[in-house]
Amino acid sequence: MSSLNSALSALRVSQRALQTIGNNIANASTPGYHRQRIELADRRPVILGGLSIGQGVDVSRIQRLRNDALERTLLRTTSDTGRLSASLETLRQVESLFTPGTGTLHASLQDFFNQWELLAAQPQEGVRRQEVLQSAVAVADGINSLSGSLTQLKFGLKEEIDAAVDEVNRLSESAAGLNREIQLAEARGVTPNDLYDQRDRVVTQLAELIGADLIDAGATQGIRLAGGESVITTRAQSLRTAVGPNGYIELLVGEGTEPVSLSDGRLAGLIEGYNGIVPDFESHLDHLTTNFVAAVNTIHASGLGATGDLTIIGSTRSILPTNVPLKDAETDFPIEAGELSIGLTNTTTGERTLHRVPIDPSVDSLEDLASALDGLDGLAAQVDTQSGRLAISAESGWTFDLTGGLPSHAAVDTATGTSLPEVSGQYLGDVNDEWTLTVTGSGTVGQDDDIAIEVRDSAGSLLATLPVGQGYAPGDVLAVAEGVSLRVPVGTLNDGDTFRLPVIADPDTSGALAALGVNDLFTGTRPGTLGVNRALLEDSSRLSVSQSGGAGDGRIATRLAALSEQTGLNGNTSFSEYLARASGDAGVFVSHAEDDLAAMTQLSEQLTAERESVSGVNPDEELVHMLEFQRMFQTAARFLSSVNETLDEVLGLVR
Repeated sequence: MSSLNSALSALRVSQRALQTIGNNIANASTPGYHRQRIELADRRPVILGGLSIGQGVDVSRIQRLRNDALERTLLRTTSDTGRLSASLETLRQVESLFTPGTGTLHASLQDFFNQWELLAAQPQEGVRRQEVLQSAVAVADGINSLSGSLTQLKFGLKEEIDAAVDEVNRLSESAAGLNREIQLAEARGVTPNDLYDQRDRVVTQLAELIGADLIDAGATQGIRLAGGESVITTRAQSLRTAVGPNGYIELLVGEGTEPVSLSDGRLAGLIEGYNGIVPDFESHLDHLTTNFVAAVNTIHASGLGATGDLTIIGSTRSILPTNVPLKDAETDFPIEAGELSIGLTNTTTGERTLHRVPIDPSVDSLEDLASALDGLDGLAAQVDTQSGRLAISAESGWTFDLTGGLPSHAAVDTATGTSLPEVSGQYLGDVNDEWTLTVTGSGTVGQDDDIAIEVRDSAGSLLATLPVGQGYAPGDVLAVAEGVSLRVPVGTLNDGDTFRLPVIADPDTSGALAALGVNDLFTGTRPGTLGVNRALLEDSSRLSVSQSGGAGDGRIATRLAALSEQTGLNGNTSFSEYLARASGDAGVFVSHAEDDLAAMTQLSEQLTAERESVSGVNPDEELVHMLEFQRMFQTAARFLSSVNETLDEVLGLVR
């Protein structure tokens, strides 16, 4: 009978083997399937007549061919690939938004400066003014459009993040269900290889989304997500998203309130795009916009339109509260310590005076500034404490301007003579200063010898010595320096007489005009809110082009055109260069991300090939095994037939 048992065991084993091989062949293309192999063990022999007689063969187990260390490494590369792929997708979209070309912000910004340059050459041309305003509209629209596209990109990322979280939760529930089935099977002493494979596939999907690996969780293997922030056993914790106080997306586990620190998987790449990549470029655009608007509006506020000097002007931006230091108030643009220069002209005499109003934002409030302006002869200023806006108006018989132009006369410091030097020209220097005019010698202008006026800057450097004694025709123009000239009328000058002459390159060194919104070109402050002053669009003659109000004066237009070369952003970068650098950064980031993804993809392919060499199904190899066990079955069947025939013969002899 032992012979029959041996033959029957061989038949059963070959059947199990062929079933296992058939399962392997059927799943040769199934993702995540691990090749299975039966392991054989000989049965315990029996002792007959002092001889050990074998009892055949059994299947000890069906082994799932799996290299745990290799699988863990492959899971990590899957997670890294998912993160890099998601980040690269975001970077490519950002790069496309910032790429220069026709109709882009780069082109609009350059055209804006070009139009100002053309207007500076023809300041009296109304058509040129309209073209400047249209170019300004194009810049505002370009900035708003780019900002809107970045916002849409974030909105799309938020939808992808929510979908990914939903998928993680679905897969987590599936994994928990598989763990329960595996636990029950193992409790019955069964090795559920197919369930293991199904769980591995779920873990791989989770790894791609959020980073996952298998760990020992007690009764069965658990699945660790996000570096251990969540563990799936026979139950799964759901994930959810929330928007934190900083506007960033946070990932939370269950009812917890502590954000999950996520560094792996596609979800990490999507959140990095929402919280990091897009906000970085939004910050670049915001920095460009605020500095550009402040610079343009500051210069524009210091100019004059075709209508000339001002009689009344109001601010369009609020500063609240109005009674606290400016540094503590809410302002669209920062106000720094500096001064505001205001010119006042007596319309009866034509006399123009220049006043420098100091502003210290650590001490002065908006109401203090209004009080200082209101204290100037010929000027009135008041603050609406509810709206936080300032109104400036000229008193009857006066006009004012914010150009910083030269006064009609040098101001007397100490003088006993009767001649007061007259000032003309336009200061072309780069810094604000106050020159001192000192008389040497005494006598009548144009008659007595050795009378001169020495002109020195605030550092004491001698700029010019102007002879106004014998040989000088009173009233003749004398060039001093930096475009400034003097004329000394008939009268007397005495040795030691001194006069002061303020020369202004920047009439607002504090930034107060931009913060107040006085004579703005651009309205709004941040990307998405930008516009062009409607009053200018309705009446282009109000566009600030000149510094003197003269028909041929285009100095404000020249200064605005020169902003294209101004290197105030990040120390040494112009507006166009800053925008181009943001575009370049996007391209560099894309290139680096592509390289990283290519390297990770190559590593993943290598690991996958190694995994296939261990766990993959080779149909040719399975065919060899199939033939081997088929032959085993045939041989066992033939042996069983032979034993049966022998027994028949033996039984026949007995009968």
